[in-house]
Amino acid sequence: MDDKKVNGEHDISLEGRKKVTVTGVEDVQGFSDDNITLSTTLGTLLIKGKNMHITRYSLEDGKLMIDGEIDSIAYTQSQRPKEKEGGMIKRIFK
Repeated sequence: MDDKKVNGEHDISLEGRKKVTVTGVEDVQGFSDDNITLSTTLGTLLIKGKNMHITRYSLEDGKLMIDGEIDSIAYTQSQRPKEKEGGMIKRIFK
């Protein structure tokens, strides 16, 4: 398993609103010319714009690159909860 995925590393790099590089991508949930929805190690990410194209996606390193006119980048789901370690009672009595 890739260290980036195990450690939950996730970065977004935007170059001049024309290119986006995202790391920590686990899955492409949906894409069109104006919306791309990604599942990342830190939650669901929605990228909106015009004439967007995925130019590179590697399952092995979780890196995705997009070209186009980028209008917005937003998380639609908060960071995934960590695995429960003993449930609620254990967390209360820490």
